[in-house]
Amino acid sequence: PDGQVLVAGGGVGTQSTTEPQLYGIVRRCDLFDPASTAWRRVADMLQFREYHAVTLLVADGRVVTSGGTNIAFRNPPLSADIEAYSPPYLFRGVRPRIDNFSASVLRRGDSLSFDVWPNTRLTKVVLMGTGAHTHWVDAGVMRRLELDVNQSGARATVMLPADRNELPVGHYFVFGMVDDIPSIGRIVRVSR
Repeated sequence: PDGQVLVAGGGVGTQSTTEPQLYGIVRRCDLFDPASTAWRRVADMLQFREYHAVTLLVADGRVVTSGGTNIAFRNPPLSADIEAYSPPYLFRGVRPRIDNFSASVLRRGDSLSFDVWPNTRLTKVVLMGTGAHTHWVDAGVMRRLELDVNQSGARATVMLPADRNELPVGHYFVFGMVDDIPSIGRIVRVSR
């Protein structure tokens, strides 16, 4: 929700590396900030993961990864664990809570209203498409939209874009943001 990208794992191919690796697969994780083009190293994954690994942003703001532990089809047994990355924004302060949505099924150009607790001013609202993984393909809505928010007391309102290219149909997390601290995401569906 804060716009940064978690880059987890990957392969080193035939390059020599000082990274711990298993058949060329690494556990390394970095955060990329597209706004500043800066990279920041974060804690490595616990497992080496490659083909058939699934990584998803979940409603509480963490990123979960599972599968992909049968490296090059020669590292049995498979691991059935799930790893969860907790981004720094989860530890920065009080997270806003958003409740009492005016609707859960919306159309492009509609307004969406909800309550914010504690009664704090949101800096923006972020709509993020939910992932829908199968095999290794993400069929979810690949979108992150920042929306301006109008707020009167504890009631916040945003307007959804009317452009179908900007806001495709599908399911989205709604995150209320106070600077870079997100609420727990609530799911809405854009129907048309």
